[in-house]
Amino acid sequence: MLSGRRRRDWTAAPATISGAPVIAVWPAGGAFSGVGHPTDIRSVGVAILPLAVTIVLASRGAGTRVVGTRVAGQVAAVGMLVSAYLAWVPQDPADRPLVAAFSLVVLAATAAVAVARLRLQAADSRAARLPWLATLTTLALIAAIFGLYVQNQAPAQAAGHAHHRSSLESSAAGRPSIAVASLTGLHQGKPDVRFTLVAAHGKIRLSSGAQIDALTFNGASPGPTLRVRQGQLVEVTLVNTDVAEGVTVHWHGVDVPNAEDGVPGLTQEAVRPGGRHVYRFVPNPAPATRTYDLVMDNGSAFTNGTFSWANTVNGASGAAIATLMVDRGDTVRMRFTNRGIIDHPMHLHGHRIRVLSRNDAPVTGSPWWTHTLNVAPGESFEITFTADNPGIWMDHCHNFEHAAEGMLWHLAYTGVIGPSPARHDAE
Repeated sequence: MLSGRRRRDWTAAPATISGAPVIAVWPAGGAFSGVGHPTDIRSVGVAILPLAVTIVLASRGAGTRVVGTRVAGQVAAVGMLVSAYLAWVPQDPADRPLVAAFSLVVLAATAAVAVARLRLQAADSRAARLPWLATLTTLALIAAIFGLYVQNQAPAQAAGHAHHRSSLESSAAGRPSIAVASLTGLHQGKPDVRFTLVAAHGKIRLSSGAQIDALTFNGASPGPTLRVRQGQLVEVTLVNTDVAEGVTVHWHGVDVPNAEDGVPGLTQEAVRPGGRHVYRFVPNPAPATRTYDLVMDNGSAFTNGTFSWANTVNGASGAAIATLMVDRGDTVRMRFTNRGIIDHPMHLHGHRIRVLSRNDAPVTGSPWWTHTLNVAPGESFEITFTADNPGIWMDHCHNFEHAAEGMLWHLAYTGVIGPSPARHDAE
């Protein structure tokens, strides 16, 4: 039982503050929508019980109920924050028991801290005048950051160990390795069409009349349109004049042999200033037994050595995302599920995918073939493709900011190894 002098009377305030978000829900007919997520009264479920207690106690007046009102009000406020997070960031249905248990622990801890603080105030203890709230908040932030760091390191270490195990197992099995550099287009035969792309710094004039510095192909930005026919042998010579970062060409939307895909450090080394690289391929997309579930999410994490906003796949970011392994001829199924709050246009290099279902509803009508699939918050798509283009392929979110923040991974064929540093002949 709490007794003693009351320094402040917060009888009605918590009820008003905590109740306002709930009142805002009902005028819209009991539901509203935010960031692509339909939300209803169930979205504030974590706060309903403490909120109800707060309102009831506040309506009955002061006395000993003031203490209960203050505690219930603070618990309701925290419950609203937890409810808001659960409403705006969709959770995996399989995690509902864990989410419910976590929510109860948070509410119980909030109540315990509130009661302890009121006891200290009632006793006019010196401890009550200490900055407990600031101290606890600081400790909570430190614990959260440390937890995120540990969580981020674990997948990276696991991925590293898995990579070493995979290499050892492949060697132990005696299976021959295939270099990405050998997975090129046709070396023999006269090409049906030839193009030369010269990458260089230049100046371009905007429609406003302003002249700006730009990276150009053949003196223009965008560069020239390359027109070819399906089945033709195409040869494209890439020349780097003065782009210090290096240059490659990725043939977006065209299935090409792995060594011709133009991903620096993965399928080839970037062409340095003064160098050149020849791409040869036949643009002839193939028609479309493994299953992979990929869950995209957003949050904060340690990425590239800094604590920042991260876009994750299965809870991992960047190099920590496990490589998806396939064998040539496999029929691969993937399920993309977006548990975050931002759209993610997912793109697979080297393969044309067929969409099977959206939110578990089968696709009807003509087959839905694509190279890039936008997955909105809360959506889930199941896709399939045939592993018929050996190599190591980069898959990623086509919002390049998301890819830079960690939402990219690799799909690799068994036995294929990455490129060694290549030497490009100087012009």
